[in-house]
Amino acid sequence: MIITDAPINRGNSGGPVVNYNGEVIGIATAKMGGIGVENIAFAIPMTEALDSLQVGPKEQSKSQKLTECGNPLSNAKS
Repeated sequence: MIITDAPINRGNSGGPVVNYNGEVIGIATAKMGGIGVENIAFAIPMTEALDSLQVGPKEQSKSQKLTECGNPLSNAKS
């Protein structure tokens, strides 16, 4: 489970949780609410979501390395 301080409101469940590189790292699932509790939310990691759907990144070619999210890794060493 990913814990984030990103504000998640009604209707955001199922939406992407994105890192600073613009990669989807998780799927928003729930938020904590209560007096004095703000911006504590939870997400399912993308690797777990893809595993449960039996979907994964396409096979990597020797010249192009991919991240766990399936995005090209720009600084890959061959």
